[in-house]
Amino acid sequence: METVNDARGTDEVAPDPRDRIKVVARRLFADRGIRDVPIREIAREAGQKNVGVVGYYFGNKEGLVAEILVDAARLIEARRN
Repeated sequence: METVNDARGTDEVAPDPRDRIKVVARRLFADRGIRDVPIREIAREAGQKNVGVVGYYFGNKEGLVAEILVDAARLIEARRN
């Protein structure tokens, strides 16, 4: 398992490459904005050597952003209930 720093500044364990990518992307997007973060950087920061990994899991950057938003909506809904 790998520990990565999430967007809230806390350490989060993300053993799955897909989850590591999302954690890293959230942090980078929060720091610099979605437009200013290249896919290559997300893959590299997530410990992935193949930059195609983002496309493999999410289709493209927009798919990654959409999944991050869905995750956030689920978290909000769970907290509301």
